[in-house]
Amino acid sequence: MENPTKNEQLLADLINQPVTTPAIPSPPPIDTQQTITTQQRPRSTTRTVGGLYDKLGLTLALIGSLAVSALIWYAGAYFTLWFLERAGLALAGAGAVKWLIPAAITAGQLWLWPRANSPWQSLLVFLGFLAFDVGTSWGGFTNWAAGRRIEMFSGFTIPNNGLWLHGLALICGLGFAFLPEKIARWALGELRRTWR
Repeated sequence: MENPTKNEQLLADLINQPVTTPAIPSPPPIDTQQTITTQQRPRSTTRTVGGLYDKLGLTLALIGSLAVSALIWYAGAYFTLWFLERAGLALAGAGAVKWLIPAAITAGQLWLWPRANSPWQSLLVFLGFLAFDVGTSWGGFTNWAAGRRIEMFSGFTIPNNGLWLHGLALICGLGFAFLPEKIARWALGELRRTWR
C-alpha cells in the first residue's frame, strides 16, 4: 500500500508543479541610425574592377558616358536657342554669350530642385525653369524635325505634324531636361570609385 501512496504523491507533485516555458532569446537590438545610414549610402552599379586594364577600360567607358551627357545637354540647349531665335529673340550676334541662357536654365533646375524643406517660391521657380526648358526644347525640336529624314538603321522620316511628332518632341524635351545631369553624376561617381 505504501507504493501506491508514493506514486500518488509523485503524481500530485508533478501535477502541482508550475509549468515553465523555455526562454526564447530576444533578437539583438536594432541600431536605427546604422540602418538609416546604410540605406542612404549610394551603391555602385558598376562591376568590381580588378587590374589596371579593367580600370582603364572602365574609365574610357565612363568618359564616353560623360560625352553622351554633354551631347544630350548640347542638343537640348540647341533646340532651346533655335526656338528663341524663331520666336524673334535676336541671338545671331550674341556669339558664345547666348549659351548662358540654357546654362542658366540648367542651373535653375539643378540647384533649385525641390527638397522636403524647400520654400514654395523655390518650387515655383524650379517648375518655371522646367516648363520653359521642356517647352522650348519641344518647340525647337518640332520645328527642326518636322518632315526630316533620319538615315539611321534603314532610315525613317519624322512626320510633319501630329501625335507622333509631338510625342517624340515631348520625350526628347524631358530627356534633354533630366538625362544629362543624371548621367554625368553617375559617371563622375563611378570614376571616383574606380580610382580610389
